[in-house]
Amino acid sequence: MINVAKHRLAVSDDDVSIIAYDLGFQYPAHFSRMFRRITGQTPSEYRRMIIEQN
Repeated sequence: MINVAKHRLAVSDDDVSIIAYDLGFQYPAHFSRMFRRITGQTPSEYRRMIIEQN
């Protein structure tokens, strides 16, 4: 699931909450907390890092 989230954050302009709902989260905050716990970054921080690398 985290790899799908990373891919979506990297290749789409979808809002983080849309990605969270698409992945089955009822609350986007739960997705953000899980993402940060696993990656050490919020979804928005991860997206910014990917954009800066390109």
